[in-house]
Amino acid sequence: DQRLAVPAKYRAFQCLQNFVNELVGIPAENISVVGTDIFRRASDITPFVEHIQAILNAPVKVLSGEQEARIIFRGVIEHLDQKNIDTLVLDIGGGSTEIALGNQDSVALLRSLPIGCIEYGAQFFPEQRSTPEQFAEAVGQIKTHIEPLKADIRPGSWQRTIGTSGTVLSIESVLQGMALSNAGISQNSLSMLVDRVCCGKTLEDMRLVGLPPGKSDIFLPGLAILYAFLEELGISDLHTCQYDLREGLIATMLDQR
Repeated sequence: DQRLAVPAKYRAFQCLQNFVNELVGIPAENISVVGTDIFRRASDITPFVEHIQAILNAPVKVLSGEQEARIIFRGVIEHLDQKNIDTLVLDIGGGSTEIALGNQDSVALLRSLPIGCIEYGAQFFPEQRSTPEQFAEAVGQIKTHIEPLKADIRPGSWQRTIGTSGTVLSIESVLQGMALSNAGISQNSLSMLVDRVCCGKTLEDMRLVGLPPGKSDIFLPGLAILYAFLEELGISDLHTCQYDLREGLIATMLDQR
């Protein structure tokens, strides 16, 4: 019903309460608090935001999808050696996926798509297991959201693709753990991983080497989302980056000085 679950709200309040002592003595202009996908969609978000602001004694800015994509892009580009190369940045999150295309000087495309690991995991992989048929069904539905992007992204209009977020980094870690890749993610290595995990067994039974603790619920939907992007946009290789929204916020704050 697009309302926040009460237990989730209280977990959030308890988590944020732990930050309060860390914020003591830090000037207000050095603190940036933002909300992303859920803050855009939840119908009862206003009292939730008000409660957060009271806990942290700081305003909360709810980012639009395009603002989120721009800040993530800034966080990635800021930490690349070659900043003027046209780059496609992909950030797969729990509730949405952000895409940006550009370089240090200009951004040509900013999008936020309603493709997230939480909902796709609940819909297609509720038991944290997959068959080839399940996986193909999930990929097919994801592609319906990606296909319209092809009108704005011409093949060859970028020189490198960067994936960020815990989802992409978890997939890379499993690829390395299974000796399918030394670094980064290729379409070929991803296809081999899909063939191995879509066997009907649960992730727990498979004991995937390299899967970080606490990432089991997002792994299969994240794999389906990434696979759909690489196939639909014709991406053969993807580099990974540990920097994203947080670093983009810091860079933006420094700009404002």
